[in-house]
Amino acid sequence: MGVTIDLQGTINSRSATAAVSAMRRAGAVVKRALVMDPGALVRLSAVGERSTDLFISTPLGCVASVRVPGQVGGSGTVAYASDALEAIVAFEPGQQTLDLGADMDLMWVGSPPPQQGFELIDTVPGDVVRGLHADMATENEANSGPMGIARSLLEQQVLTVQRADGAHGGAEGNDATASVALEGRTIAALGGLRLVPEPGEKLRDYDYVRVSASGSWIRVDALVGSVYAPRPGGLARVPGPR
Repeated sequence: MGVTIDLQGTINSRSATAAVSAMRRAGAVVKRALVMDPGALVRLSAVGERSTDLFISTPLGCVASVRVPGQVGGSGTVAYASDALEAIVAFEPGQQTLDLGADMDLMWVGSPPPQQGFELIDTVPGDVVRGLHADMATENEANSGPMGIARSLLEQQVLTVQRADGAHGGAEGNDATASVALEGRTIAALGGLRLVPEPGEKLRDYDYVRVSASGSWIRVDALVGSVYAPRPGGLARVPGPR
């Protein structure tokens, strides 16, 4: 077996509608990632006993993640996003297994972002993120790069987020999680993958992103999914464009 998600026992009649919605959201994000990079990869990471995070590579120097029901199965955890997309969009309630394709583990060097070890820095309104993404597009009219974003913009620090309580976080008692700077690459991923869409009336209260950090990663949790970016000087690694 290659890369699979075992759905047996994780979806019942009451959770079927939520499972379909989760798969549709995941499929939409994977499809947009493939527009950025036709050779994008998907990496599975178990979340408890009933859910799996799909980490999706981008050409921007960061990875996105979306959560779907099911347990990690098969012999591998990395597949081509194009193969995974076919399985995700074909999902129907009652399926026992989601076959995402052949094992491509050797193509994703390093570990995926961890589930633990992050400290919340602060929240940022969704319209701020959408505005920054629009500003980047305007500024980029005369340049080009991954997804049409110039490299200089990807590497530019566009938003600094600080802890409101002024405390110094981090297990080592330093300033590692007191504040972080979000680069253009993170904003480009959030906007380009539509992880922070303009919400409907019922979701207005959730129109924000949560910025957290560890020693090696910056994580931004949005309404649809999350983006993880390596911190300068850290040990985190992400796949490059293919």
